[in-house]
This record gives sequence, C-alpha cells and structure tokens, in this order.
Amino acid sequence: MENRLRIRASDGKAYEVDRWCPHSKSDLASRGVVMGSKLVCTRHNWTFSLDQGGKCTSADATINACLIDDW
Repeated sequence: MENRLRIRASDGKAYEVDRWCPHSKSDLASRGVVMGSKLVCTRHNWTFSLDQGGKCTSADATINACLIDDW
C-alpha cells in the first residue's frame, strides 16, 4: 500500500489513488489537497478528478482513482 493512498472527497466518498504525482513524482500524501471531488498536487497545481477515475484536468495523466466502500 505504500504506492497508494486513501483519501476522502468533500462529499464523503472515499477513494484509493496513486501516491505519486505522474507529473513531478511529488508525494501526494504531503503535497495533495482535496478540493471538492478533485485532488490538487500543490507542487505544480496539477488537478485530478477523483470522480472520473483520477484523470488530470490539464494533461493526459491519471492517479488511477478507485471508489472504495469500506473506509
């Protein structure tokens, strides 16, 4: 699990995502901020849509977000 994180969106839904930003390899455990249903990497402001599988809003990249029920 060291390469994955569990996070909760503002609506209460929980997701498991890749821990490392695909752009800069920043650790999203310390550099990631949840804003609504998005996770923002604060290093270069890449934004990932949790409710769309973790797809980046500005590039062809993903953090592979999966909705989880047991957290």
